Amino acid sequence: MAILHIVRNSGFQSNELQQCLDIICESDVLVFIDDGSYNVNHPALMNTQSQLPGLEVKVMAHHASARAIAIPNSIEAISNNDLVQLTFQLDRTMTWQ
Repeated sequence: MAILHIVRNSGFQSNELQQCLDIICESDVLVFIDDGSYNVNHPALMNTQSQLPGLEVKVMAHHASARAIAIPNSIEAISNNDLVQLTFQLDRTMTWQ
């Protein structure tokens, strides 16, 4: 059962990112929104991506752009419509905030 994990806060400021990464599965999808966009460069994410190479990681394009965050090639930039589609495609949604 795949879960859409939405992370709203920076892992540099809070522990929600680490809590999420502790339970995430390779079949899940991870999306960063708001200040969670800063997590695209977080060492804990990079470690998880090396352990779970099939994990899909995405970031809201306009949230990253508003914060002048460069999006790594390993992370897909998505729109609001893409996020809505993910909520319908996956079995459950969990927001970390």
